[in-house]
Amino acid sequence: MTNFHDARIFITGASGKHATQVLRALDAHGARYVTAGSWNPTRISGPAERKLRVDFDDPASLDEAFKGINRLLIVSTDALGEPDHRGSEETIMATGIPYTILRNNWYLDNLLFTQPPVLASMRWYTASGNEQVGYVTRADCAAAAAGALLTEEQSSILDIAGPAALSADAQAGAISQQQGKPIEVVQVADDALEAGMREAGVPAPLVKLMVAFDANVRAGHMNVLNDAVRRLAGRVPQALSDWLAANRAALVGMSPCSNPRC
Repeated sequence: MTNFHDARIFITGASGKHATQVLRALDAHGARYVTAGSWNPTRISGPAERKLRVDFDDPASLDEAFKGINRLLIVSTDALGEPDHRGSEETIMATGIPYTILRNNWYLDNLLFTQPPVLASMRWYTASGNEQVGYVTRADCAAAAAGALLTEEQSSILDIAGPAALSADAQAGAISQQQGKPIEVVQVADDALEAGMREAGVPAPLVKLMVAFDANVRAGHMNVLNDAVRRLAGRVPQALSDWLAANRAALVGMSPCSNPRC
């Protein structure tokens, strides 16, 4: 297996939570020449040899930052309401440059955003049906990304998923057991879910994202399991029960973020 520990690696979106954990994973693996880029480099907290201003709306900043770079991680934008991930993939593949596209499944960490109101009412309104999601932690996604940067050579598209696929009922059951409170899962139609979220004051772009997520779950698109995390990160992805134990207190507190993909 090729080792790229001495390659010059560049991480975009480096002030975000995902990229910060990628920087830490690269540092733990001994990557020597890592540059971190963000439109606001003062917000970059992860370890890096250099921290630069990089703004995708300013091509000149990209030209300067990418000089001499051998390996690049592009963290797709979080522009809600736009087909940003698909567009990013199509643009990358059109370049003819070897690539590894990592399609992260839904973060377990998003429960910190979605579950506090559920625990307050003891009802989980969802349009996901009985289908399952291969939930994965942000930390496992970051470890897989670091592994891909350090080892992957041939073009590929990899789904990054957790160790088990879970339905809303299974998830609610695990949370109920840990919290000592029974959560009722209430299946609703897409329009009812949208109306309820709007009535609760959820921002419109986020409503659209969450309703689309449930529709994709219901269609079976999120029910993905594989060994990508084990192969790239060299570890078994964290299970829901272990994640819940580590985040018990945070689940009943306020969400630290208004965007479930931050």
